[in-house]
Amino acid sequence: MRIAIVLMCIMLLGQSCVRYSQGFDAYFCTSTEADKKSILYIDEQRIGVLPYVSYTPSANDERKYGKLLYTKLSSRKHRLKVLDENGNVLFSGKIKAGRSRNSSNVDISVRNKRWNTKVKVNDNILVTDLMY
Repeated sequence: MRIAIVLMCIMLLGQSCVRYSQGFDAYFCTSTEADKKSILYIDEQRIGVLPYVSYTPSANDERKYGKLLYTKLSSRKHRLKVLDENGNVLFSGKIKAGRSRNSSNVDISVRNKRWNTKVKVNDNILVTDLMY
């Protein structure tokens, strides 16, 4: 009986450890008009130039989100930064993204009150509009 209880505890602990083990196909854009290119960095790695959109596309319509800046995003906390061509910070924040078979969780925090985000999720698709 003790062995069965110990095995059940190990199974439950193992399941909770991998709860958010799956990542996202992440698409980024900005609905902020800018005179210069806006370059997205995630964890200090250059991802690319953020495309401008007039509205945040749905995570259900690949014809729309498929034109955005794409990257794989693992389930953990990441640092986001957007710089202009001269290296000036336009946006800075953190995204904590997690996905399992049954649920998704995305939380974004920013350092400046005038910065904002819009996030849309559908299964493994994450669409994020960074506004600054």
